[in-house]
Amino acid sequence: MQQGTQEWLERRRQSIGSSDTPVILGLSPYSHPTIAELIKEKRGEAQPRKNEWVLQKGHEIEAKVRAKFELTSDGEFPPAFMENGIYHASLDGFNSKIGMPIEIKYVGAKNVNNIPAHHYAQLMHLMYVSKTDKILFIRSNDGINTFETFVEFNPWFWKKAMPELERFWKRVKTIPRTSNKKYHFRAG
Repeated sequence: MQQGTQEWLERRRQSIGSSDTPVILGLSPYSHPTIAELIKEKRGEAQPRKNEWVLQKGHEIEAKVRAKFELTSDGEFPPAFMENGIYHASLDGFNSKIGMPIEIKYVGAKNVNNIPAHHYAQLMHLMYVSKTDKILFIRSNDGINTFETFVEFNPWFWKKAMPELERFWKRVKTIPRTSNKKYHFRAG
């Protein structure tokens, strides 16, 4: 399935993705989406709110970094979409011959040498869905210079995260949908 298509967007709405995980776990440094907004997005009641500039910059850098990495690694890492139960992953690259996912992030200059908590949660999610025990995390702030780190799956982290993710998904499926009906109350 090609990323960015209407089918891809619909499939993303129908399960928990790696970018949803830090929001659900309270690890996202961003103010949007909130849990309530994410529930509405998953139900199709609202459109996802994204920082367009960051997304555009990220996509530009991702393509450059993946191409450079493929040349230096002598392997192909095409984008991939995978599902595992109530979870999905839109991998920036996956080499099916060696079972290796890669995640590419545009980061500011101060974040190239560390892995922020929200990225760590995303990496754990990606490994769980792709059923791999490690992922290559590639960070860049310019599309040319890269900082690469192998990150191993942390079963303890995921065991602690899953109940919260499952509670969120239950809320998506069970909380009554919002109504357009307006209620008017009269003072007694």
